[in-house]
Amino acid sequence: MSKWTEFRDQIEDALNLDDVTEDMKQKFGDWCLTIAFPLAEKVGEKFVAKTKADAANESGWNAIRDSVLFPALVSGGLWLIKYLLVKTGATETQETGNNV
Repeated sequence: MSKWTEFRDQIEDALNLDDVTEDMKQKFGDWCLTIAFPLAEKVGEKFVAKTKADAANESGWNAIRDSVLFPALVSGGLWLIKYLLVKTGATETQETGNNV
């Protein structure tokens, strides 16, 4: 067996996700909202800015794609994900009445 396979198997055994608790789900939701989501927003903002800038050099359907479709999909998708994370109680601050 290769060293990579042994290493992978050891990690898999150490993670042992046979019992997913409510606390684990809460922590994962918090991580998504506080760590992963801000990164996704930064990447999304850069992508939207770049595609909108490229739209000036495009024509026809490609101009519509770059100026409207892609920015709407990225912005709308990020908004929806954040909305769902907050509404499903992914953060402790939601329970205390503070908005995220």
